Amino acid sequence: RYKKNQASPKPAKPLVKGINYLLNEEPDKALAFFIQHRDIDQYTAETFLLLGNSFRNRGEVDRALKVHQNLIARPNLSAQQKQAAMLALGEDFFAAGLFDRAEHVFQELLQRNAQHRQACQFLREIYEHLKEWEKAIEVVQCEMKIAQPSAQSASQSTPNQKPELTKNHLMAHYYCEIAMLELKKGNVYHVDLALKKALKADKHSLRVKVITGDVALYEEKYTKARKIYFEVIKEDSRLLGILFDKLLTLARQHHSYERFYDFLLTHYHATHDNTVLEHLLLVVNQPDYPLPFKQVIAIQKVIEKELSDNRLSVAAILQSVNVLLHLQNQIQKTTTATTESQVNDSLNDDSLNSEITHLKLLQTALQNHLKGQLPFQCVHCGYQMNEYLWRCPVCRHWDTISQVK
Repeated sequence: RYKKNQASPKPAKPLVKGINYLLNEEPDKALAFFIQHRDIDQYTAETFLLLGNSFRNRGEVDRALKVHQNLIARPNLSAQQKQAAMLALGEDFFAAGLFDRAEHVFQELLQRNAQHRQACQFLREIYEHLKEWEKAIEVVQCEMKIAQPSAQSASQSTPNQKPELTKNHLMAHYYCEIAMLELKKGNVYHVDLALKKALKADKHSLRVKVITGDVALYEEKYTKARKIYFEVIKEDSRLLGILFDKLLTLARQHHSYERFYDFLLTHYHATHDNTVLEHLLLVVNQPDYPLPFKQVIAIQKVIEKELSDNRLSVAAILQSVNVLLHLQNQIQKTTTATTESQVNDSLNDDSLNSEITHLKLLQTALQNHLKGQLPFQCVHCGYQMNEYLWRCPVCRHWDTISQVK
């Protein structure tokens, strides 16, 4: 027993010198020392990997590449050490933006080990970055095959767990990306094929419905497009950010502002979602949408009630102020067209001008408060943005964008 306890291997003593270089913030001397070190054992290989990864994490990718390339060139590495070194080298190329070289390394890793999950993951991220969606789909299909045995064993212990669901969700997004590319080319038939595959991967995909509406819009089936967009918004109000401009254009071109207004007002009463209220007020505030006087009074009452009874977002309060100013201007125009006695009976000009001045001050204060604040945020990495996106542009995760409360 005593001999076994003493037989545990220790790092070679010369490595201590290289580690001291690192501790003394002398990376070039440490790099030269490790590269010139001839003997490779388990601890030396692990030290090489940690050193290279440390350089990469500090943004020193050139040094990381030198370490890992030197390690791979050693003839006496075990198969496991070789795979670990290749994975690290691929990550170096990926971090440096050398995607073609990274792709080659990860593909070679998969040839050596078809079950290598990390190589699959990096390949998928490369193809996402390069927008090579067909290749990304092939990688996801490979990942799903790798996951099948573990999924079966997991289902025995936790029947409610569905590890393949995320991959299906990714597949749907990739097919939707292909559909969008085909729609830009005007290939409606190929769009339809891609959407059918997306639905097969994820039958609940709202993105498929959005693109179906885009196809209807492209084919000038405006009523159908509007109906699809309305259905999508009912399911997820966040998508108003994507669809609002399209619906506003439809309303402007086909003189259907009231239909859009009525839909948003009804949907807001059903959900009390601040996003819906903000966009409703944007519609009301359109300069080419003169509300009938009865609707002016009605929307003013809605705003007053919501401001007094509910906790609104700052953006919604700002839109409310914008609309109140817009409505006051309309009321002023209406009152100037009436007789002097009617004006005195209905509104006092001095008090009206005072109210408008106060509203403008509040408007400015809210605008200042909102400077630098963005309405959407990625729940994975915290990145904030102006509009809803299917995929975070920073951490590259799908469907992680949430509205800032």
